[in-house]
Amino acid sequence: MSNASQSDVAAAVTALLARQEGVILARLRAPKIRKHTHWEPENDTDPRHADADLDQDRVVNAARWAEGTSQTLTPMLQQAAIATTRKVTQAVTGTDTVPAATAAALITAAYAGEAITGFLAGLADVLAEAQHDADTIEDLERTRSLATTGPRNPP
Repeated sequence: MSNASQSDVAAAVTALLARQEGVILARLRAPKIRKHTHWEPENDTDPRHADADLDQDRVVNAARWAEGTSQTLTPMLQQAAIATTRKVTQAVTGTDTVPAATAAALITAAYAGEAITGFLAGLADVLAEAQHDADTIEDLERTRSLATTGPRNPP
């Protein structure tokens, strides 16, 4: 894979993860996601105050992002696979015939989707655990760095 292709894939994954972080934070702040949980009622009659935890799988929604990752990366990886196949074929046979190289790209994109699913499932686990230690939604939002950077010292 060329440096340009690697940069394109890295930029796409970075953008996907940044977007996912924004979606997770927005969901944590959404009143609907907190309904019937123990997180910050707006007033004494707010029905969102209960004993349940947030549904971390709904907040993170790993399967949706895995599909999006595969859809985003497949065209990039197909182009890289075709370019690599063309170079190898030209070097070996001297022709410009490109056999179907898309299967490898599809498999690689699927693996990337699975990797994102694994990462986000871990993030959902961090969210589930963090709910027991956080007092506010803002405290819960700050735990997002634990999934990528590990524990940090409190300010």
